[in-house]
Amino acid sequence: CDSIVNLLLTVMPNVSTPLTETSCFGDTIWVGGMAYTATGMYTENLFTGFGCDSTVNLSLTVLPEITTTLNEVICQGGTFAVGNSTYSTTGTYVDTLASWQNCDSTVTLNLTVVQTSVSVALPDTLTCQQPSVVLTAMATTSSGTLSYQWTTISGAFNGATNQANTTATAPGTYTLTVTDASGCSA
Repeated sequence: CDSIVNLLLTVMPNVSTPLTETSCFGDTIWVGGMAYTATGMYTENLFTGFGCDSTVNLSLTVLPEITTTLNEVICQGGTFAVGNSTYSTTGTYVDTLASWQNCDSTVTLNLTVVQTSVSVALPDTLTCQQPSVVLTAMATTSSGTLSYQWTTISGAFNGATNQANTTATAPGTYTLTVTDASGCSA
């Protein structure tokens, strides 16, 4: 006997999926159990839920690592901020911040704190027999050479002003400001 079989056959099309991704340096993009970490074009053959072929075409862009090195000098008592961190002592500091692309940005700060100090020896007393006295200063810095600025309350000073030692010929209050090569003063 002859028999007739009617077959209704549905052919499922191949599924091809384009996938465009951007990731941060150090991140991983997973497609079908495969890990991708570098910029490039990748094709991954997978199977659909019906057991048919499925192709994923991955176009991956990995953003470059963002690193910045700062070499900064501050005066003693000052601070330097990186992101939400504030530093006030000599050292090397590493902070991880979020870039405008929301990726990690590493900032390395090499911070130098300049210390400048000054002291003035107590001078002799001005008298008729001693119409002038020497004002003697001791100053130190961790940054280059020093400049000296002697002043009085009125601002005027008659005498050498850019020296550690100077001569005062009138009674009054004398002020010495010492500034180093970094601009730090004491």
